[in-house]
Amino acid sequence: MRTKILLAKFKTRQYNTRQDKTRQEKQKRRYEMRRQLKRAGARCRVEQSRAEQSRAEQNRIKNRTENRTEQNRAEQSRAEQNRAS
Repeated sequence: MRTKILLAKFKTRQYNTRQDKTRQEKQKRRYEMRRQLKRAGARCRVEQSRAEQSRAEQNRIKNRTENRTEQNRAEQSRAEQNRAS
């Protein structure tokens, strides 16, 4: 009788430790997934900010060239008016 009780205790202890291990593994997996998602999100944000910066830089360059062409046109029209008068 005593051996049966001890054996039952041992088996339940084994079962419990096995459950704990699987529980720990699940938690570990969840934690890793969460970490990877955070990293991916951060990477995505970095890429987005880089893309926005490059877009802003391209817009600046475009605006500069447009301003230059407008200034050149204005100077040419002034020069033509001066020639005409």
